[in-house]
Amino acid sequence: MAPSTLAQRRPLVPGVYVPVITIFKDDEAQSLDIAAYQKHILFMAKAGIHGFVCQGTTAEAPALTFEERAELVKATRSVLDENGFTQVPIIVGISGGSTQETVKLAVQANEAGGDYVISLPPSYFAGNMTMAALEAFYTEVSSTVHWRIMKTNVVYTSWLTSHRFQF
Repeated sequence: MAPSTLAQRRPLVPGVYVPVITIFKDDEAQSLDIAAYQKHILFMAKAGIHGFVCQGTTAEAPALTFEERAELVKATRSVLDENGFTQVPIIVGISGGSTQETVKLAVQANEAGGDYVISLPPSYFAGNMTMAALEAFYTEVSSTVHWRIMKTNVVYTSWLTSHRFQF
């Protein structure tokens, strides 16, 4: 899958954007069930969903390998495209434990067919996070990947509150 440029990204239209769950097989390796996952994506697309949020805070992204994360984005894009939903955007969660990991996940999301990314700030040392560090994090990530980053907040993991999350 060729990486998309800013001009090629599918537009975010008003509507319903669904956080997608990750579906696993009932096997010893707990491997991804891509067939069931794609069936679920297609069902929602046919129901009129306007876009998908893959690997956001409702999925199992922290438990996935780097390769599995890419596989899910590719599976999402391919099932949408193969069934005539080529204009449906994919927002990919890229939350990582560091700036470098988040940048790698953003590059990977783009290469796998994602249109936009969404990220929590690194939260392992959330109690020591300052607004200057937070702004530096998002500035570095967005300048490295050259596309807009959607910021998200889960108060119990990232310490942020809405009034502190504006810059």
